[in-house]
Amino acid sequence: MSKQDLKQNVFNYMPMTINDYFGYIQDNNVNSSPIWQRDNVQSTDKGGATPSKAQGIVQSIFEGLDIGEISIAGNKDAAKEVLEGGHRTRKAILDFLNNEFPLHKSSMFGEKFFSDLPSHAKEYYRNYNVRIIDFY
Repeated sequence: MSKQDLKQNVFNYMPMTINDYFGYIQDNNVNSSPIWQRDNVQSTDKGGATPSKAQGIVQSIFEGLDIGEISIAGNKDAAKEVLEGGHRTRKAILDFLNNEFPLHKSSMFGEKFFSDLPSHAKEYYRNYNVRIIDFY
């Protein structure tokens, strides 16, 4: 193998808000559920004793904690796919935004769906910064 055969990975680091990220997914036809992804994280058992994984991710957002980066890959000839972070994207961040499960009862807002949150909490959530790595 020659030096010319070796290729360095190329990527864009794109910090963006949750709102911007979901616009990016739609505008770029990013597949957040490729067939090789493992099963979804547990969304919720309303009223459960402990938070589900999805509820824990959303609570981490409200606590200002890092939820890790989301990696996307594709090339000029193929559609982009979420490589890492698909479950955070699909089953936690987006499903909560779409009122598919409430926060856990132990959260700072109690057991509320996104639509039931005060306006300042909704704005905070939509504007939470996520780290996106887009490989191409």
